[in-house]
Amino acid sequence: MRLSDTRVFARAKETGRRLSRGTLALNWLLLPAGSVSQLGIITSRKMGAATERNRARRLVRESFRRHQHDMAHPAQLIII
Repeated sequence: MRLSDTRVFARAKETGRRLSRGTLALNWLLLPAGSVSQLGIITSRKMGAATERNRARRLVRESFRRHQHDMAHPAQLIII
């Protein structure tokens, strides 16, 4: 359920929708019914040291894991 291919990231950024609030940005691309939601996370060095970035990614992934079934439609999510 983790996105890692750069082509998938690029497609979601180009054809998907975008929402931005402060320093957080969310790109998403809706998937057909019956698909599984996927998550990709991008963190920049502005966020801090590697340990801080890794912890932030772990927390976001865990939140997604717990709430992915509450989503109305399956989607590819990219959090920046």
